[in-house]
Amino acid sequence: PATPGSARGDLVRVATTPEGKLLVSAMDVEGHGIKAAKKAVTVQASIDEILPQTRNKSASDILSMIDKKLSPADELSITAALAKYDPVTHRLQTATASSEFAFVVRANGTVRQLDAKGGGLGLGRDMYSLFPWNNEAIYLKKGDTVILASDGVFDRFGYGSAKGFRAFLKKAGPNPEAIRSGILSTAPPNTGVDDTSFVIFRRP
Repeated sequence: PATPGSARGDLVRVATTPEGKLLVSAMDVEGHGIKAAKKAVTVQASIDEILPQTRNKSASDILSMIDKKLSPADELSITAALAKYDPVTHRLQTATASSEFAFVVRANGTVRQLDAKGGGLGLGRDMYSLFPWNNEAIYLKKGDTVILASDGVFDRFGYGSAKGFRAFLKKAGPNPEAIRSGILSTAPPNTGVDDTSFVIFRRP
């Protein structure tokens, strides 16, 4: 949470699908406080519920499945970045909802945003699957690093834009520790402190 000790709505999740693939996600519930935290709990419960049905489902299919499990009654939207990774073939599928970002930093230092066109609407309002959404698939090579991050992360490098965060990743390179420490040592923007959630993983 942006404020130590307070309840907030950011969440991260790592799970294993029935066919042995890894599901990795970072999500951000709209707003702050107890209401957002409760919504985050329902998101986690929704992931638990749909996980057994994710066999042969794409990353965007899985986001759609989560969306359909969430009640829109509280009108809280959720931004999300979700990756489905096959540790055998090293195929990575990525889908995003709203303003959550995902990047790959290749072993040679090249940086690319994943699912750069975005997934349109956020989750939680039962509308994500009604509009076209993307599902980008790439193969990770040895030493490639992936990061999924909420806006509380990239706002530290330029409010509301991924451009500054991309420049930071180019400087940090594919080293997970350099990325982690670089994020946490960068001051939040003057426009306000937001929750910071991110997941970093690297192909060994």
